[in-house]
Amino acid sequence: MRVAVIIPCHIHYKGQFEKLLNCINSLKEQTHPCSIVVGISFASNEYYSIFKNYVFPLVKRYAKFIVRREQTYQIMHIYNCLQKVNDHDYILFCDDDDTYLPKRVQIFVEISNDTNIIREKIPFHNEESEYWCYGMKPCVLMEFYSRSNDHLDLLCHKFGDIYLRNFLLYNQMFGLIVTFTAKSPLYIYDEQNENSITGTIKRKREFTQNTGLIDYMELSNQYLLALINNDIEKRDLIIKHIGDTDMSLNTIINRAKIDEFCKKLYV
Repeated sequence: MRVAVIIPCHIHYKGQFEKLLNCINSLKEQTHPCSIVVGISFASNEYYSIFKNYVFPLVKRYAKFIVRREQTYQIMHIYNCLQKVNDHDYILFCDDDDTYLPKRVQIFVEISNDTNIIREKIPFHNEESEYWCYGMKPCVLMEFYSRSNDHLDLLCHKFGDIYLRNFLLYNQMFGLIVTFTAKSPLYIYDEQNENSITGTIKRKREFTQNTGLIDYMELSNQYLLALINNDIEKRDLIIKHIGDTDMSLNTIINRAKIDEFCKKLYV
């Protein structure tokens, strides 16, 4: 079985290069061989130069790179990489700051049995169904992007991967998701990375909790997530909390457009 692992990566600090190399090395050491495809973009010309002159020569034998000089969001990196691996039997994912244990790809292959979607359930992880928990046939991803064709602007956001996660969870056309739990997680999630999106959100929440201040940017983020997740209870709670600012939120966040997209995507 031909398996590809897609790594979406936007370089926005120097230490990220070391994490990316660790990620690629963990995939290179898989007991079942896999194609490694990295969609990469850069926050500055300096970071691009470091990649071109120092990082790329180290790993060009082991990975293919789809390079974008300007910032490219995670879900669009995945789209660009998909064009290179849609002839594979299965596609998995890895965030650039995370790693695989050596048998992860092999386990997915062993339990695939012609299943369209497989998920590794990671106990005690607060986002057990993030997109990188899944492996899938290319046709699943192609259907996702086909349905998203008129709403690519909504995918170009730091929460764009949540649409993919929900598509995998709620869409019924590909049959049941085969879920497994390993004795120890086969995917090593970097919980200590303060520079990640998750780390940034965590710091902001701690700041508002400690100071008692209202972070309206964080509230708008939570409002957007509630819309994407169709979480009516949470959405109404946020609206109640922010009161009159709800109208300005709906000016910034096109609720009607998101609702329309989600209905198209999740059924």
